Amino acid sequence: MLKEYIKYVSLNVLSMLGVSVYVLCDTFFIANGIGTDALSGLNLVLPFFSLICAIGIMIGLGTSIRYSILCGENRLKEAREIIFQGSVIALVIGVVISILGYIYTEPIAKIMGADKNLIKYATDYIGVIFMFAWALIVNQLFMSISRAVGFPKIAMIAGLASSFSNLFLDIIFIYYFKWGNWGAALASGLAPCLAIIIQLYYFIFYKKIFKIEITKLKIKKIVDICCLGFPSFVTEVSTGVVMACFNFKILELSGNIGIAAYSIIANIAIVVAAMFTGVAQGIQPLISFNFGAGKKEEVNQVCRYAYITTTSMSLLAYFLFYIFSKEIINVFNSSNNLELTSIADVGIKVYYICLIFMGANMITTSILASKAKSGKSFMLSLCRAILFVVPLLYLLSKYFGIIGVWATIPVTEFITILIFLF
Repeated sequence: MLKEYIKYVSLNVLSMLGVSVYVLCDTFFIANGIGTDALSGLNLVLPFFSLICAIGIMIGLGTSIRYSILCGENRLKEAREIIFQGSVIALVIGVVISILGYIYTEPIAKIMGADKNLIKYATDYIGVIFMFAWALIVNQLFMSISRAVGFPKIAMIAGLASSFSNLFLDIIFIYYFKWGNWGAALASGLAPCLAIIIQLYYFIFYKKIFKIEITKLKIKKIVDICCLGFPSFVTEVSTGVVMACFNFKILELSGNIGIAAYSIIANIAIVVAAMFTGVAQGIQPLISFNFGAGKKEEVNQVCRYAYITTTSMSLLAYFLFYIFSKEIINVFNSSNNLELTSIADVGIKVYYICLIFMGANMITTSILASKAKSGKSFMLSLCRAILFVVPLLYLLSKYFGIIGVWATIPVTEFITILIFLF
């Protein structure tokens, strides 16, 4: 079991890091190749990027969980039907979001707080991201399927290939073609297309890896997929909800420089959270299959390994961020803006305390969802996403200003872990 755990988790962490680096690459190259206003414009519309990815994760994980449980119960025909149901709904939802999002790009940017200085940067970025929403969603589904059918290496290869392509295209589009935020978004949109092509190659030419049963769409199965994946959707979309709330509050307290500082903090946090997500999604097939097969001891083993892994990751990450906070900020601060450095330095040291509790909360959510206990998993996600974050944000910022903003997520994660421990 330990060997299987290492295989699934390590490969999945690498694949999730590949996906999460999309935005971090954009943040780095926009900050250094365009400027602070462009970085602020990017951050204002990133909640919609999180929303699109959340939908893909919901459908992908819901499909993967049900598929793995059915395989554990030896109901293979039904398992293959689930993959077809999930694939169709992912493509349909992706296309609808692409069309509607592209049409309403400018109103969306204005709603998110983009003023006359930021509107062009915001619309240039999110408009292109909406065009590729279908690819982001389908890629998340394919990566979940790759893990569920027992080949996490495919998801890792696709994730890393798309990440490196995004890095390369960012350099070309921003520095050589001078396409600004539009070019950064185009790089992030083309990257998942490459990942889809790689995975389709394996699915088509290696039929032992991937089998599918074409059947009529069944509302009951589609609802089941969405319900199983909904807790993960809430967890992922909370990133966007929190980012939107933080943007409004930081604009009020520190203006556009504060937004730029938050962009650095939030986008690095997304990459670290992706490692936790990698562990959470990596254990899902193992838990779901063994749970379906009635192997309780194997399930408990995987859970123990996961908690140890995320706790070690979180402590190491916080130590490194605390020690090297200014060096990290300087990577994104080519203009050497002292106000930006000051705000972000405090933010990193306070905000990243959340990592100590975040990993355990995400693992607990995944364990509950993998056992098809979507109700409890949803409640845990809800506590982290909405119930505590918004009230604490406005309460803490009222009394402690910008430091209260940075403390909101650590306090939220701490309260959540206490509730589910006791």
